Amino acid sequence: HIFKLVLPIVIQNLLSAAVSSADVVMLNYVGQSSISAVSLAAQYASVLFMVFYGLGTGATILCAQYYGKGDMQAIQVVEGIAMRFSLLISLLFSGCALLLPEWMMRIFTNDGELIAIGASYLRCMSVCYLCWGITEVYLAVLRSIGRVVVSTAMNVLAFSLNILLNAVFIFGLFGAPQLGAMGVAIATSLSRLIELGACFAVSFLSKDIKLDFRYLFARNQTLFSDFVKLSLPALGNDISWSVAFSMYSVILGHLGTDVVAANSFVIVVRNFGTILCFGMASAGGILLGNIIGENKLEDARAGAKKLMKLTVATGALGGLIILAAT
Repeated sequence: HIFKLVLPIVIQNLLSAAVSSADVVMLNYVGQSSISAVSLAAQYASVLFMVFYGLGTGATILCAQYYGKGDMQAIQVVEGIAMRFSLLISLLFSGCALLLPEWMMRIFTNDGELIAIGASYLRCMSVCYLCWGITEVYLAVLRSIGRVVVSTAMNVLAFSLNILLNAVFIFGLFGAPQLGAMGVAIATSLSRLIELGACFAVSFLSKDIKLDFRYLFARNQTLFSDFVKLSLPALGNDISWSVAFSMYSVILGHLGTDVVAANSFVIVVRNFGTILCFGMASAGGILLGNIIGENKLEDARAGAKKLMKLTVATGALGGLIILAAT
């Protein structure tokens, strides 16, 4: 069961890391300033990803339990609650990126060239942040009920388009304008828009779990309290880690373009090293949630012990990958 869930999730994480790698490699041919500016501006996306991951963790745990009970209506309500939080946060990030991009870049660097490049990147990314807030929650809910292949297919579509469009807009292929760093943001936003459209198509064809915005306004105090209890600790943990990693960039951003560019490659290596760990954690949460929902508590305890051993093993493997890469 773990293997069936882990493999698609690892593929998703691998593709995500591959897109980041492609950004760095392609921008290497544009210039060091472009690599540095995008690397710094992308820290906001990293923080936002961890926010969505934390919200998705809470939604996944609850939805997996209710799926074990066969209560699909409760899953829709939980999706609406998670979407409420994710949309508020993504609107905040999107609004700041659209209206205050220079201010956002000054947190990381005082280099005028990097601020100008990063600001244009963030303005284009404002669309991406908004789409991301919707798709990440919906795909997390699909994974929680075992539909990992569907969510993986959505991510494969988005990441493949992202890499293709990166090449088109960075280098000006097929008659497109040569936009450099801004081309990365346009490619990412377009791929996320298409992914959102694909999610609506999956929702339309689904018989039970829909991407239904009416549930944004659903009132259920019990489910809301449970979601807050589960999500806030996970959200706090994930935000703490993402802000801590971003602080590296804040410090390095004031040391010069060379240091920032070198760190952008280090981040890519780190992302590849954590793929298995994130996949194991996500799959374990889904599987244990289903077992708990079926009220098989002894099986859940035994499964948790096995999962801990597997997680330690994958963590060690991830460390070896990073060591070998360096």
